[in-house]
Amino acid sequence: MYKKIFAVLAGGVLALGSLTSQPAESREMCTDLVVSGSYAYVKAGAGLNTRTLRTARRGEALTMTGTQPRGGWNEVTTSNGTKGWVHDSVIRCRSGVVAKMSCTQVRISGPRGAYMKAQPWMSSKTFRTAPRGEVLNLESPGSPIEYNGWYLLRSGTGTKGWAHNSVLACK
Repeated sequence: MYKKIFAVLAGGVLALGSLTSQPAESREMCTDLVVSGSYAYVKAGAGLNTRTLRTARRGEALTMTGTQPRGGWNEVTTSNGTKGWVHDSVIRCRSGVVAKMSCTQVRISGPRGAYMKAQPWMSSKTFRTAPRGEVLNLESPGSPIEYNGWYLLRSGTGTKGWAHNSVLACK
């Protein structure tokens, strides 16, 4: 089993954790969401560098108002009526329904491609942008390496990188 210890600086809090191979899961498109992380920043736009409107707490209900996530960001309305954007990594379907990714190859489905990251989080260095339609292999087919919606992928030339499930589709 693959295991790697990592540290993440998120929202001013250093979080330690471990990364292990596990069956890949991804959030199905749904409109009833819940904050699954300790908290979620509700942003004014789809990106880390936009203004934070408020902080939603773990377990708070959200309703998706946008039809397509943008780079892992979802347009939502919070339980108190605030409209903004939250990232896939801190939300899940309220029903808890997940679908296993059972393919060995993925196609880049994001309208602007996929940012290939050195580590499985948004603030990690982007070392290349995979264009829409490119086909990549899931690392460890049958038991893909996944962390909070990020998948470890391998190109035909053997280059490895992480991409978020919001811009991936099974081939």
